[in-house]
Amino acid sequence: MKISAAVSSTPLVTPAAKAAEWTTGWRPSDCSSGEEDVAESVAESAISEFNAAMGKLNEVSTTRQVSPLTFQLKTTWDEAKEHEKEVCIDKATEACSLVCEIIAPKAAQELLQSCCIPDTKADYEDLVPLMQAYNAAKTRNVKTQILSLYAYRYPARTLQRIHEPFAKLTSWQIKRARAHARECSPGSLVEKPPSHRVRLLPAKLDHFLDFVNRPYFYQDVAFGTRKLKLKSGEKLTMPNIIRKVTRATMIRQYLKFCEEEQYEPLSRASLFRVLEVREASQQKSLSGLDNTAADGSAAFERLQRIVEELGHIGLEKSLADDISRSLRDGKKYLKTEYQKNCKDNESSCPDHCRKLGLSDPNDPNFQEKCTHEHTLSCPQCDDITSCLHKLQQTVNDSESLRFYSKEQKEDFLYDIEKASDAIVQWKAHIMRAVNQECAKQDILAELDQNSCLLVMDWAMKFLQLRYREKQTDWYGKRGLSWHITSVVTKDMSSATEVISYAHLFDQCTQDWFSVASILEDLLTKLKARNPLIQRAYLKSDEAGCYHNSSLIAAVRDIAKRVGVTVHSYHYSEPQSGKDICDRILCPLKSSIRMYCNEGHDVLTAADMRDALIQHPVKGTSAAVCVVNESRKTLSVKKMEQFSSFHNFEYEADGLRVWKCYGIGDRKYIPYEMLYVTNQVPTALQTVESQEFYVPLGQRKVKPSSEASKSTESSTPLFECSKLGCNEAFESFAQLELHLDVGKHTASRLNQYDVIRRDWALKFSSVDNPADTEMYSVPSGGPPTFSEVTSSKSSLQTGWALSKPRSSVRFSPKVKEYLTARFTIGRKADPGQVAADMRNAKNESNERLFTRSEWLSKNQVQSFFSRMAAARRKEQVVVGF
Repeated sequence: MKISAAVSSTPLVTPAAKAAEWTTGWRPSDCSSGEEDVAESVAESAISEFNAAMGKLNEVSTTRQVSPLTFQLKTTWDEAKEHEKEVCIDKATEACSLVCEIIAPKAAQELLQSCCIPDTKADYEDLVPLMQAYNAAKTRNVKTQILSLYAYRYPARTLQRIHEPFAKLTSWQIKRARAHARECSPGSLVEKPPSHRVRLLPAKLDHFLDFVNRPYFYQDVAFGTRKLKLKSGEKLTMPNIIRKVTRATMIRQYLKFCEEEQYEPLSRASLFRVLEVREASQQKSLSGLDNTAADGSAAFERLQRIVEELGHIGLEKSLADDISRSLRDGKKYLKTEYQKNCKDNESSCPDHCRKLGLSDPNDPNFQEKCTHEHTLSCPQCDDITSCLHKLQQTVNDSESLRFYSKEQKEDFLYDIEKASDAIVQWKAHIMRAVNQECAKQDILAELDQNSCLLVMDWAMKFLQLRYREKQTDWYGKRGLSWHITSVVTKDMSSATEVISYAHLFDQCTQDWFSVASILEDLLTKLKARNPLIQRAYLKSDEAGCYHNSSLIAAVRDIAKRVGVTVHSYHYSEPQSGKDICDRILCPLKSSIRMYCNEGHDVLTAADMRDALIQHPVKGTSAAVCVVNESRKTLSVKKMEQFSSFHNFEYEADGLRVWKCYGIGDRKYIPYEMLYVTNQVPTALQTVESQEFYVPLGQRKVKPSSEASKSTESSTPLFECSKLGCNEAFESFAQLELHLDVGKHTASRLNQYDVIRRDWALKFSSVDNPADTEMYSVPSGGPPTFSEVTSSKSSLQTGWALSKPRSSVRFSPKVKEYLTARFTIGRKADPGQVAADMRNAKNESNERLFTRSEWLSKNQVQSFFSRMAAARRKEQVVVGF
């Protein structure tokens, strides 16, 4: 009864069903979807039962282990793939070996051979020559090719066993041979294709180099050099260059720029290699134009050398290290933070107050009374002043210093005095540059649809280019003059638009009349294209063709004829940085060079215009012009102290002039004191068919609120390089426009950083603990002032004003020496001549010149220039 109950409760399993359950790959052809699910479950059950059985045998076995089975072969043996057969053979061999070990523990291998391979030796006798050849092969690739001929003939373990008398095989070698047979066919010889170095396409390389040449990416140190070693062993000396961004960031920005321009660049790896090579082969400075900053930096370097020399003659090491550290920190401070501290027009710190530093104490028209007291001091500025005073006092009064002679001590004092003056001039130069930049920002804030700002500049003369140039043509090239004027306007949506106009000349004298002709021509065209323009502002650098009374007077006559009121003319601080025109020149030159690389010669102004038409730069236009010198009729009276005026405002009956923008009530100069005769129309001639073409779009800057909305969706990649500005943009075009006409905004200091700074400042001085209770720490930025000072500041009103040039008459002895050096027969270096004057001695071994007769490099260079001009004039007279 129990047996029958048990039988009746169990489903009947027929032999056919059992066979179907354990048959590998069983699948009835006519089963439905439900039957397929049953088949899948049966297969999983079969694998599970197999693994369970093998697991129990693994527990009994002591030498062999079988890995679990993970799949069943679903096809016939002939339809199965080679790697599937391989896996099945290996699994079956492992299982059979384990079963044979259980059956015959001491003869498992013999039992397996007798069951599976009845005559193995006879089966692989034909492989003996191949295995011998495999053993004799010298290279790994040849062995792989031989083994691939029979790698699939046996399972991996069997192949290892029969191969053991000739050469030992590893599983990796078998897999590699099977892969070779599968991918390249058994025994085939695979030839490695020769790899050749690919030459970079010149056009794409120039496109990348033109992008990374922009001043945004680099900054030179002005002094210091490094050695570069070429593959030939040659060594080059180059100035130190600072890259403002990392190479990866530079390449990301370039790829983004190419995406905007729809240009296919070089590969990313090639760009990295180019930057690696370029980092070691950059041989020209990109931004070493500021003479005042260079002289200030050289002064710090000279003081450092003086400290080192004093250390050799007895100066205490602790004092020398203290002075050296102060000099390094002071140089870094003037290069970085001092410019930010001068942003405010009024400051309780005298070192940062522009009203105090730029007011003329001798002329009430150029004075601005401070509405505050200068009760705070800047620790960095004070550290520079105290360091210079300490160094001078150490040389003057120290008894521990062992000078070689009295002359050495006096030379040190002389150098310290000159270096201190250069540092103060650098500091004043920074303040004047910040103040003059405020004029541009104020104009941009006042711009509307009826006004425009014109920024003017002469570009460096463009040297002629030939597609194929002979060696004889390389010498004596004629430079082509071109003048850039960037016009800044605002549209209906208050977005700032910039269009740059290039006046091209085959021959032109870069004087005030050429500038007046260009200005009249451009204002006439702007008025014709946009009748709404009624007011214009002018801005340029202080080159002689701009900063002269003739151009100031001609501008008033031009404005009357054109019908556009010129409100004011502002000059930037000399060598105070790049402006709009300098930045647009780089893509213009790149377009012309690209045109030349396509097989064209650029020899005339018309060729330059054709190049700019073929490869247009967004927001630019060009025309070929000729100046009519016969129309120059203006005559003006000499204006006293004209060189000290940097801002002019036109009124109905006269001029209002500033020495420094916004400082004082301005000085009034009636037009009667300026004009002798007025300027007639300049009549600048535009070459026929070479007029201004319609520019390709406009460069546009959206208002800050609209721009911020557009950048919320993505992370901005291009950051402003201006110190203290935290603006970032999605495209390089937006960054360039921000540098041209944007306002630099400083980020607010983190509140925790304010606390940290306050904590550090409270203990920055231990001389007077009572004074540490009174500090001023701005909540919106880094603290500018450190502590209350009980004494008056040593800085006087007008300390930052530019000093007038003083004419020094050279003594006959100095003139004789310089003339002799000039007429030696080879070109003398002015810097070396200035250094030699300090050490020149007479026959009595005494110094030839006193310290008051020593000259600077610029003074020697000016003297040599006058000598060269006089010599050329004499040659012309003799020739006639």
